Amino acid sequence: MDLLGHITTRQSIRKYDDKDVDDLLRKHILEFAAQTERLRPELGITVEIADAGRMRTMGGGRAPYALSLFSDEGSCRLVNAGFIGQQLDLYLASRGLGACWLAGAKPTGAERDGHDFVIALGFGWPRGKLQRAPEAIRRKPLAAISAGSDPRIEYARLAPSARNMQNWFFEAAPSGDAIHVFRRQMGAVMERLWARLNYIDCGIAMCHLWLASRALDLPFRFRVLFGPAAPAREGYEYICTV
Repeated sequence: MDLLGHITTRQSIRKYDDKDVDDLLRKHILEFAAQTERLRPELGITVEIADAGRMRTMGGGRAPYALSLFSDEGSCRLVNAGFIGQQLDLYLASRGLGACWLAGAKPTGAERDGHDFVIALGFGWPRGKLQRAPEAIRRKPLAAISAGSDPRIEYARLAPSARNMQNWFFEAAPSGDAIHVFRRQMGAVMERLWARLNYIDCGIAMCHLWLASRALDLPFRFRVLFGPAAPAREGYEYICTV
Protein backbone atom coordinates (compact mmCIF):
# COMPACT_ATOMS: atom_id res chain seq x y z
CA MET A 1 0.00 0.00 0.00
CA ASP A 2 1.46 3.35 -1.10
CA LEU A 3 0.88 5.64 1.85
CA LEU A 4 3.89 7.76 0.89
CA GLY A 5 2.15 9.08 -2.21
CA HIS A 6 -0.64 10.59 -0.11
CA ILE A 7 1.78 12.80 1.86
CA THR A 8 2.00 15.33 -0.97
CA THR A 9 -1.76 15.49 -1.63
CA ARG A 10 -3.52 15.00 1.74
CA GLN A 11 -5.23 17.90 3.43
CA SER A 12 -7.22 18.31 6.63
CA ILE A 13 -10.91 17.88 5.85
CA ARG A 14 -13.38 19.87 7.94
CA LYS A 15 -16.58 19.53 5.92
CA TYR A 16 -18.19 16.14 5.44
CA ASP A 17 -21.11 14.49 3.63
CA ASP A 18 -23.79 12.65 5.59
CA LYS A 19 -23.00 9.35 3.85
CA ASP A 20 -22.29 6.49 6.26
CA VAL A 21 -18.98 4.67 6.44
CA ASP A 22 -20.22 1.09 6.25
CA ASP A 23 -19.38 -1.65 8.73
CA LEU A 24 -17.01 -3.48 6.36
CA LEU A 25 -14.89 -0.38 5.77
CA ARG A 26 -14.83 0.35 9.51
CA LYS A 27 -13.63 -3.22 10.05
CA HIS A 28 -10.83 -2.72 7.50
CA ILE A 29 -9.77 0.51 9.22
CA LEU A 30 -9.49 -1.22 12.59
CA GLU A 31 -7.63 -4.15 11.02
CA PHE A 32 -5.13 -1.70 9.55
CA ALA A 33 -4.82 0.03 12.93
CA ALA A 34 -3.87 -3.29 14.54
CA GLN A 35 -1.07 -3.74 11.99
CA THR A 36 0.48 -0.26 12.19
CA GLU A 37 4.18 0.16 12.81
CA ARG A 38 5.11 1.33 16.32
CA LEU A 39 8.05 3.35 17.62
CA ARG A 40 7.51 1.81 21.06
CA PRO A 41 6.07 -1.69 20.43
CA GLU A 42 6.02 -2.42 24.17
CA LEU A 43 3.35 0.24 24.76
CA GLY A 44 -0.16 -1.20 24.54
CA ILE A 45 -2.50 0.60 22.14
CA THR A 46 -6.28 0.55 21.70
CA VAL A 47 -8.02 2.14 18.70
CA GLU A 48 -11.79 2.52 18.42
CA ILE A 49 -14.27 4.11 16.04
CA ALA A 50 -17.22 6.05 17.45
CA ASP A 51 -19.86 8.51 16.34
CA ALA A 52 -18.28 11.96 16.51
CA GLY A 53 -21.31 14.03 15.54
CA ARG A 54 -20.92 16.29 18.58
CA MET A 55 -17.14 16.73 18.26
CA ARG A 56 -15.97 19.92 16.59
CA THR A 57 -12.81 20.15 14.52
CA MET A 58 -10.37 23.00 15.15
CA GLY A 59 -11.59 24.62 11.93
CA GLY A 60 -15.21 24.63 13.07
CA GLY A 61 -16.46 21.75 10.93
CA ARG A 62 -18.08 18.57 12.17
CA ALA A 63 -16.69 15.09 11.61
CA PRO A 64 -19.25 12.26 11.61
CA TYR A 65 -16.81 9.70 13.03
CA ALA A 66 -13.89 9.71 15.43
CA LEU A 67 -10.97 7.31 15.39
CA SER A 68 -9.71 7.48 18.97
CA LEU A 69 -6.31 6.27 20.12
CA PHE A 70 -5.59 5.10 23.67
CA SER A 71 -2.15 4.18 25.00
CA ASP A 72 -0.23 2.83 27.97
CA GLU A 73 1.80 5.31 29.96
CA GLY A 74 5.48 5.31 29.11
CA SER A 75 8.37 7.19 27.59
CA CYS A 76 7.57 8.78 24.20
CA ARG A 77 3.91 7.68 24.36
CA LEU A 78 2.74 10.91 22.70
CA VAL A 79 5.35 10.66 19.94
CA ASN A 80 4.39 7.01 19.43
CA ALA A 81 0.70 7.95 19.24
CA GLY A 82 1.36 10.59 16.60
CA PHE A 83 3.41 8.09 14.59
CA ILE A 84 0.55 5.56 14.64
CA GLY A 85 -2.16 8.16 14.08
CA GLN A 86 -0.51 9.54 10.95
CA GLN A 87 -0.39 6.07 9.43
CA LEU A 88 -4.14 5.96 10.01
CA ASP A 89 -4.62 9.45 8.55
CA LEU A 90 -2.84 8.43 5.34
CA TYR A 91 -4.68 5.10 5.21
CA LEU A 92 -8.02 6.90 5.43
CA ALA A 93 -6.94 9.09 2.52
CA SER A 94 -6.04 5.95 0.54
CA ARG A 95 -9.62 4.74 1.02
CA GLY A 96 -11.11 8.03 -0.17
CA LEU A 97 -11.97 9.25 3.32
CA GLY A 98 -11.17 12.70 4.65
CA ALA A 99 -9.75 13.22 8.12
CA CYS A 100 -8.76 15.96 10.55
CA TRP A 101 -6.89 15.73 13.85
CA LEU A 102 -9.25 16.54 16.73
CA ALA A 103 -6.91 18.24 19.18
CA GLY A 104 -9.58 19.20 21.70
CA ALA A 105 -11.86 16.18 21.41
CA LYS A 106 -12.31 13.59 24.12
CA PRO A 107 -14.50 10.46 24.06
CA THR A 108 -16.89 9.41 26.80
CA GLY A 109 -14.64 7.69 29.30
CA ALA A 110 -10.92 8.38 29.11
CA GLU A 111 -9.72 4.77 29.35
CA ARG A 112 -10.00 1.60 27.24
CA ASP A 113 -8.50 -1.74 28.27
CA GLY A 114 -6.36 0.07 30.83
CA HIS A 115 -5.04 2.50 28.21
CA ASP A 116 -5.51 6.27 28.56
CA PHE A 117 -6.95 8.44 25.79
CA VAL A 118 -4.32 10.34 23.78
CA ILE A 119 -5.75 11.83 20.57
CA ALA A 120 -8.52 11.40 17.99
CA LEU A 121 -8.93 11.76 14.25
CA GLY A 122 -12.27 12.92 12.92
CA PHE A 123 -13.12 11.33 9.58
CA GLY A 124 -15.83 10.70 7.01
CA TRP A 125 -16.64 11.13 3.35
CA PRO A 126 -15.41 14.59 2.30
CA ARG A 127 -17.70 17.32 1.06
CA GLY A 128 -15.58 18.73 -1.73
CA LYS A 129 -12.09 17.76 -2.79
CA LEU A 130 -10.19 15.14 -0.82
CA GLN A 131 -6.80 16.13 -2.21
CA ARG A 132 -4.92 19.33 -2.95
CA ALA A 133 -2.06 20.20 -5.24
CA PRO A 134 1.38 19.87 -3.60
CA GLU A 135 2.12 23.54 -4.26
CA ALA A 136 -0.91 24.50 -2.15
CA ILE A 137 0.63 23.05 1.03
CA ARG A 138 1.64 25.88 3.39
CA ARG A 139 4.78 24.89 5.26
CA LYS A 140 7.97 26.53 6.47
CA PRO A 141 10.97 26.25 4.12
CA LEU A 142 13.50 23.51 4.76
CA ALA A 143 16.09 26.02 5.90
CA ALA A 144 13.83 27.06 8.79
CA ILE A 145 13.26 23.57 10.17
CA SER A 146 16.39 21.58 9.34
CA ALA A 147 20.17 21.43 9.20
CA GLY A 148 22.27 19.18 7.01
CA SER A 149 21.07 17.32 3.96
CA ASP A 150 18.79 14.30 3.82
CA PRO A 151 16.03 13.76 1.20
CA ARG A 152 13.68 12.31 3.82
CA ILE A 153 13.37 15.62 5.66
CA GLU A 154 11.30 17.09 2.81
CA TYR A 155 8.59 14.51 3.56
CA ALA A 156 8.69 15.40 7.26
CA ARG A 157 8.38 19.08 6.33
CA LEU A 158 5.00 18.37 4.73
CA ALA A 159 3.53 16.79 7.89
CA PRO A 160 0.44 18.36 9.48
CA SER A 161 0.73 19.89 12.94
CA ALA A 162 -1.50 21.59 15.52
CA ARG A 163 -2.36 25.09 14.27
CA ASN A 164 0.24 24.45 11.56
CA MET A 165 2.92 25.42 14.12
CA GLN A 166 5.54 23.05 12.66
CA ASN A 167 7.34 23.22 15.99
CA TRP A 168 10.03 20.72 15.02
CA PHE A 169 13.61 20.69 13.81
CA PHE A 170 15.50 17.94 11.95
CA GLU A 171 19.28 17.64 11.95
CA ALA A 172 20.79 15.23 9.46
CA ALA A 173 23.83 13.41 10.83
CA PRO A 174 27.01 13.92 8.76
CA SER A 175 27.20 10.14 8.35
CA GLY A 176 23.96 10.28 6.35
CA ASP A 177 22.39 7.36 8.23
CA ALA A 178 20.47 9.19 10.99
CA ILE A 179 18.27 12.20 11.66
CA HIS A 180 18.03 13.88 15.07
CA VAL A 181 14.57 15.24 15.91
CA PHE A 182 14.03 18.28 18.14
CA ARG A 183 11.04 20.25 19.44
CA ARG A 184 11.26 24.03 19.63
CA GLN A 185 10.76 25.23 23.21
CA MET A 186 8.35 28.06 23.95
CA GLY A 187 7.46 30.37 26.82
CA ALA A 188 5.78 28.97 29.93
CA VAL A 189 2.21 29.76 28.85
CA MET A 190 2.66 28.37 25.34
CA GLU A 191 4.34 25.27 26.74
CA ARG A 192 1.31 24.56 28.91
CA LEU A 193 -1.04 25.05 25.97
CA TRP A 194 0.83 23.33 23.18
CA ALA A 195 3.70 21.09 24.35
CA ARG A 196 1.55 17.95 24.53
CA LEU A 197 0.34 18.40 20.96
CA ASN A 198 3.86 19.28 19.79
CA TYR A 199 5.07 15.84 20.91
CA ILE A 200 2.27 14.21 18.93
CA ASP A 201 3.20 16.40 15.96
CA CYS A 202 6.79 15.14 16.14
CA GLY A 203 5.45 11.59 15.91
CA ILE A 204 3.39 12.58 12.86
CA ALA A 205 6.50 13.94 11.16
CA MET A 206 8.46 10.80 12.06
CA CYS A 207 5.81 8.70 10.33
CA HIS A 208 6.67 10.62 7.15
CA LEU A 209 10.39 10.02 7.78
CA TRP A 210 9.73 6.30 8.20
CA LEU A 211 7.70 6.03 5.00
CA ALA A 212 10.37 7.96 3.09
CA SER A 213 13.07 5.71 4.56
CA ARG A 214 11.28 2.62 3.27
CA ALA A 215 10.81 4.12 -0.19
CA LEU A 216 14.45 5.22 -0.43
CA ASP A 217 15.82 2.04 1.15
CA LEU A 218 17.46 4.00 3.95
CA PRO A 219 17.79 2.91 7.61
CA PHE A 220 15.19 3.96 10.17
CA ARG A 221 15.93 2.99 13.76
CA PHE A 222 14.13 4.81 16.56
CA ARG A 223 16.21 5.49 19.67
CA VAL A 224 16.67 8.12 22.37
CA LEU A 225 20.28 9.02 23.12
CA PHE A 226 21.37 10.02 26.61
CA GLY A 227 24.31 11.78 28.24
CA PRO A 228 27.20 12.99 26.07
CA ALA A 229 25.76 11.10 23.07
CA ALA A 230 22.52 13.11 23.12
CA PRO A 231 22.49 15.89 20.50
CA ALA A 232 21.85 19.43 21.77
CA ARG A 233 20.50 22.51 20.04
CA GLU A 234 19.96 25.86 21.75
CA GLY A 235 16.28 26.67 22.22
CA TYR A 236 15.20 23.11 21.37
CA GLU A 237 14.39 19.92 23.26
CA TYR A 238 15.96 16.77 21.88
CA ILE A 239 13.27 14.15 21.18
CA CYS A 240 14.93 11.21 19.49
CA THR A 241 17.13 9.94 16.69
CA VAL A 242 15.91 7.86 13.74
